[in-house]
Amino acid sequence: MLWDATIITVHDKQRPVQIYVKISIANNSTMSLLNQFLKKKIGFHLRFSSFIHIFLIIFCEIQDRILDVKYTDIDYVIFTDGARFTLDGGSPFDRETYRYTPLLAWIMTPNIIAFPQFGKILFSALDILTGWMLYRMLPSSVDRKLFSLIWLYNPLTLIISTRGSSESIICSLVILALYLFSKKQYLIAGLVYGFVIHFKIYPVIYAPSLYLVISNKKHWRNLLPTKSKLVFFISTAVGFLIPTLLSFYLYGQIYIDEAWLYHFYKLKSVLSSNSFSVCFCPTICVDTRQRFLLLVR
Repeated sequence: MLWDATIITVHDKQRPVQIYVKISIANNSTMSLLNQFLKKKIGFHLRFSSFIHIFLIIFCEIQDRILDVKYTDIDYVIFTDGARFTLDGGSPFDRETYRYTPLLAWIMTPNIIAFPQFGKILFSALDILTGWMLYRMLPSSVDRKLFSLIWLYNPLTLIISTRGSSESIICSLVILALYLFSKKQYLIAGLVYGFVIHFKIYPVIYAPSLYLVISNKKHWRNLLPTKSKLVFFISTAVGFLIPTLLSFYLYGQIYIDEAWLYHFYKLKSVLSSNSFSVCFCPTICVDTRQRFLLLVR
């Protein structure tokens, strides 16, 4: 038994009865097995996590066939459709609601050429790679295997990658950039970092921190540019501009409109379709023009 609960009733003359629940986590034998499992080498956990990913991909196929509620992420269907349009000589943006870098459609073409589960296997492999890079990147002064296991066995990362979400590409590239950055390989780290910003703009928020970390001096001079900073950020610009300009060259203004401007101009639709937080209810319920007029007034 992993846990047991004991209900303790406390009577107090001045206050109502208070009930506390005392939970005992696992017994000795269970904890012993858990400790033995955790003490195994990182290679074992990488293989075991890979097995879990494969199991979930198979489970995904079964659920998609027998249940109305699909396990596969709807974005995965969009990626695959974009790849199909690309192979047919068209544009991935011919697929309605495709609003990603066209590189993702190119990466997903084996879904059409080979087998439709290719993308999920790729995302899962990158998920495992991220766990391994965390183990290699963290210093020996911390329990780096523990942090790696938290990633490898995290239910969220397991489900997200096996459903077919491309977030594992972003995560693995960010960790790779940080790993190279920690080794002071600023040129390659910048190229990777710029490429991941092209893939999804969100990682740009790390730029100020990376700028300050390069010098690592607690002085106002830390704000001044150095050779290392220039190398990193110039290579970041190159890593971002090359795939971005290539995408614009191949697909024109529709790439800018769908992959970039859409996320600024269509804020209301993005929030209403992707956020269930009550904080966004006023944003969803009030028309965009009305919000603007309220701000002006």
